[in-house]
Order: sequence, then C-alpha cells, then structure tokens
Amino acid sequence: MATSEVISYFITAVSTTIAIYESYQRYTLKQHLKAESLELYSLASRLLWSTQTCLEAIRNEDNNLITQEAGRSEGSSQALFELSIKNIHRQFNYSRKDIEDWIKVNKIQSLHKDIFLKYAEK
Repeated sequence: MATSEVISYFITAVSTTIAIYESYQRYTLKQHLKAESLELYSLASRLLWSTQTCLEAIRNEDNNLITQEAGRSEGSSQALFELSIKNIHRQFNYSRKDIEDWIKVNKIQSLHKDIFLKYAEK
C-alpha cells in the first residue's frame, strides 16, 4: 500500500467523521428550533384566546370575566416576552456591556434592562 493511498484513506475517514458530526449538529439544531416554534405557538395561542375571551366579556359587560381574562392575557404576554428575551440571549449570547450599548442606540428599552440582565448573568 502506497503512502498516497494511506493518506487518501485517512482523509476520507476524517471527512466522513466531520460530515457525520455536522449532520448531527444540524439535526440537533432543527429539533431545538422545532420545539421552540411549538412553544411560541402555544403561548401566542393562549394569549390570543384570552384576549378574544376578554373582548367578548367586554361586549357582554361581564366585569368578573373581564378581570380574569385580562390577568390571564397579561400572564401569557409576560411569558411570551420573557421567552423572546431568552431566545435573544441564545442567538446573541450578550453581555452586560451589550445591554448598555443596546439601550444607548434604542435597540431595547431601558425599563427591560433587568430582565435582559437576568439572562446575561447565567
């Protein structure tokens, strides 16, 4: 067996290993994105349902139901909001300095700073 054949087999083995690893990474990312998409859908669906129920209660002047559904809508909105910040952190892996810079250029609101910091410190 010639040296060039050994090198060729070695390069083929390394290339195959890298291709398998990259395929696994891509599969893992796809699974994560699918799960995240369903989680966002679920939260948005609950928020929409609560808002529609609240509007119906307003039309029927049912103050108890209005209060209940408005609270449920706020809770769903808060969960959706925090999930969006969590996703931003996953994509940007931001730091405290990044948050300060984003506030300066109006990329995020200063009143949300503490929530962004919660994820920056993890």
